[in-house]
Amino acid sequence: MQKKFTRNTCSFLISLCSLLMFFSSAGHAQCPPNIGFETGSFQNWDCYIGSRIRSGTLNLNSTAPIPNRHSLIPHTSTQKDKYGRFPVFSPGGGKYSVMLGNEQDGAQAEQISYIFTIPVNQLNFSLVYNYALVFSYTATEENFERPRFTAKIFDVTDNT
Repeated sequence: MQKKFTRNTCSFLISLCSLLMFFSSAGHAQCPPNIGFETGSFQNWDCYIGSRIRSGTLNLNSTAPIPNRHSLIPHTSTQKDKYGRFPVFSPGGGKYSVMLGNEQDGAQAEQISYIFTIPVNQLNFSLVYNYALVFSYTATEENFERPRFTAKIFDVTDNT
């Protein structure tokens, strides 16, 4: 059974949208390769950038990782979030965390996606991730203009 794991973020109008991610899996199956960015790269991940259109829908296009839109943060980083002053590296993480988004104005959107197969004989499988979100927006923004975060687990085998 193949699973697709997708991450979206949007950042726009005086907004910051940071997503820090760390993955681990439990069960008897081996972790999908580089699902926790342990290679220090986006290997096996698909990256997307785009924008939010007026309806609130995201218009995304496949791309190579874009610096300052898809950022790997090494565990040795001492960088702190500008607003919350917390570490940008996940303290419960492995060697790397990922940050999507930036502080630029506009209707920017970022996404990363990973497809992996759960072994047929694996009855129990779990994927655990830790994340931190930093959203900043003005009171005058409409709901569709505000930053958002979505996570989807999708079974590509039976389209559910």
